Amino acid sequence: RISWLAAAAAAVALGGLADRAAAADAAAETDTAAMFDVAFGVAVTSDYISRGITQTDHKAAIQGYIEPSYGIVYGGLWASNVSFGGEKDTEVDAYAGIRPEFGKLSLDFGYVRYLYSDSSSGEAYAKGKFSLTDNVALGAQFFIDPDSSATYTEANVDLSLPHNFGVSGAVGFVHNDFMPYTTWNAGIYYQATDWAKLDLRYSATD
Repeated sequence: RISWLAAAAAAVALGGLADRAAAADAAAETDTAAMFDVAFGVAVTSDYISRGITQTDHKAAIQGYIEPSYGIVYGGLWASNVSFGGEKDTEVDAYAGIRPEFGKLSLDFGYVRYLYSDSSSGEAYAKGKFSLTDNVALGAQFFIDPDSSATYTEANVDLSLPHNFGVSGAVGFVHNDFMPYTTWNAGIYYQATDWAKLDLRYSATD
């Protein structure tokens, strides 16, 4: 009888170990699933403006993106129709990076490649955003082209208002060998839902 009790106890112990192992595996799978995400979206704009310069000859653009991520690591594809001097083309941006967070400070480091039908270029970038209050966020961005050493530096601010409205603006400086310039933009937006946002913005350069 002592042997039988010992065997039963051993069986119960082994069963408990198996249950805990299964629970640990299930928890690990749940944690892995929770860390994995896919974001995607579509935008329609009256003018695709990048750093103060129209990319569509002041005509409308349809844009879309998809971005898988795992924890702080992400990668994605973004696309838009473009037009330069009447020549229509498609821009595809392939990018990857990491987004660590430290309390109210959010950082973003990565590399993006701009692909066109007959050319391409790339930039490494570093971005930061600090939530000064629940309603005010201060940000900065820095981009550099490793092939030409051209850079883009920007400071921006975002102020959320009641009833899902907000205002934001940015000042940036493009530094290159042939046409350095300053650009700025300011606008008002309305967050209609968690997934829909309307934005009215003015952009200019010097």
